Amino acid sequence: MPPPRCRTTWRATSPPATTPSPAAPSPIPTACRWWYRTRATTSSSRTRPSSTCRCSRPVVNRAARFAALAWAATALASGLPQRAEALGHAPITAEASSSYVLPIRTIKEIRHELAFRTTLHQKFDFSCGSAALATLLTYQYGRPVDEATVFQAMYAAGDQAKIRVEGFSLLDMKRYLDAHGYRSDGVQVSLDELTAARVPAIALISDNGYKHFVVVKGRQGDRVVLGDPALGTRIVTREQFESLWQGGIFFVIRDHRELARFNDPADWHARLLAPLATGIQREGPGAFSLGIPGPDRF
Repeated sequence: MPPPRCRTTWRATSPPATTPSPAAPSPIPTACRWWYRTRATTSSSRTRPSSTCRCSRPVVNRAARFAALAWAATALASGLPQRAEALGHAPITAEASSSYVLPIRTIKEIRHELAFRTTLHQKFDFSCGSAALATLLTYQYGRPVDEATVFQAMYAAGDQAKIRVEGFSLLDMKRYLDAHGYRSDGVQVSLDELTAARVPAIALISDNGYKHFVVVKGRQGDRVVLGDPALGTRIVTREQFESLWQGGIFFVIRDHRELARFNDPADWHARLLAPLATGIQREGPGAFSLGIPGPDRF
């Protein structure tokens, strides 16, 4: 948007002549005179030697201000404060002339928080085994333990040179569980049998040639929810999982069946759902009148 022009109020700089002179300088708008201070005097008689002028008043982007106000009104009408409260932010009201600060998170940050809400993030490129085992114990069996504790115990008891190259193995996990009172083993069963037993398990997958341990947290129909220490909790189709699954073996805990959590609702809430329904007011005369036929309907 170009800046507004100055009003051109003309004032002659010299007495009017009887005949116009072609060499006379062009008159300068009064509103465009520049006030400035010199070393000896302060005067407004001097003018900027230019025929153009730009006002110093700031240009107000009315379209941007209107868009901001419209967005705020839409947010209040569509119930975004309730959505924000569900994500950990409570609405704040303030009186006039008050100032306050609200924490702002990006969609990427919210997705990362949801993805690792029930899955522990691995700290090293070869520690997916310790992170998967810590996730299994913490969120599927209710025994909180961090990845560092599991990592140190498994690393101290295992082949350290091999672990640094290949990472942890199922044997390292079994030794850790045996030392903490859990009976574990690798079983060769199908995904349907694991679902019928309702037991979470650790599976070895190969994603783009990279072998990786994940936790099978549940299954509903054609969907499988995985606790991936690298990507967080993610939902894949059965076909995708079986194409990644290596060896057809699940690593399970044989005892403590009463503590096992399979298909936990918290594991399925790993995606940021679009709040499409929050912008629709389904209660009130407006929604009721939608079902009333018009006068020319019959």
